[in-house]
Amino acid sequence: MARIPAAERRAELVAAAVRVIAADGVDGATTRRIAQEANAPLAT
Repeated sequence: MARIPAAERRAELVAAAVRVIAADGVDGATTRRIAQEANAPLAT
């Protein structure tokens, strides 16, 4: 897998967080759920 620049990864995670919060609310916005939405490894 190619390395994604930090700024791009950060933007993907922020966008994923917004989508998860919109869909599931703040209580549903877990780190695991956001990483899944962003197609990022949980350790990111």
